[in-house]
Amino acid sequence: MKALIVSGSPRTDESLTNVLANVIKDASNKAGLEAELWLIGERPLPLFKPEFQAESAAKTNPKSILNLASAVERSDIITLVTPVYHGSYTSHLKNALDCLYSNSFSGKTIVLATQGNPATAGIALSHLSDVARTLQGAVYNSYIVVDRQAVDTKTKAITNVQSTQRILQIFESLAISK
Repeated sequence: MKALIVSGSPRTDESLTNVLANVIKDASNKAGLEAELWLIGERPLPLFKPEFQAESAAKTNPKSILNLASAVERSDIITLVTPVYHGSYTSHLKNALDCLYSNSFSGKTIVLATQGNPATAGIALSHLSDVARTLQGAVYNSYIVVDRQAVDTKTKAITNVQSTQRILQIFESLAISK
């Protein structure tokens, strides 16, 4: 079974969100999934245009959009990881989702994750949940929220053992249920 982890951070360095995305990738692999990581900061997409949704777009879209669409298509589980910007997820992640067809998540389990203030993180993931459902995804019943103080960019790890164990348990559960 294949998993795609998409980090919505626009940063190319080791951001807190990219560290979390890598931890999720490692947990997915440990759970027996074949995980692929898509860092938007390192693989930027052009700004969405309505013609990306045209029937002929499969042949004419920019290669970066075709690559993302292909990665989504071959995945059973998609994890969307985002920092919280002004109470919501990033415009970079929204742009990536806009570039996909409206049924791109059909038949796929969508896991939502963020690092940040637990008091406001749920708001961002609630917004993201609505968009994932609009793309016909089956949003997993529990969010991953890791307090930003628990993410260490130097060691590229999450320092809170309970958070790390919970992430692994989620992906083990998904690997069994699929």
